[in-house]
Amino acid sequence: MPDISMGTAMADAAPLASYQGADAILRQAAEIHNQTKPKDEKLSPVAQLRADLKSFQSPSATLTSAEVATQWLALVPVAAFPPSH
Repeated sequence: MPDISMGTAMADAAPLASYQGADAILRQAAEIHNQTKPKDEKLSPVAQLRADLKSFQSPSATLTSAEVATQWLALVPVAAFPPSH
């Protein structure tokens, strides 16, 4: 009867050779996430709204109430009626 334990041990060794560890995988994921898109690449409507909302938050603390309201209302058409493709 053949010894099958040797085959199992060799099959398990292949994934171990390419094992990188959690730190390496998380570092790769962070690098991919932090890569900037080319300027000519157009954002999806959702990504554009997210970027607009993020940029709205920064200066809103220094603006008057009327300026904040005007800028906020300018975002409504973008959110409610995203441009069609």
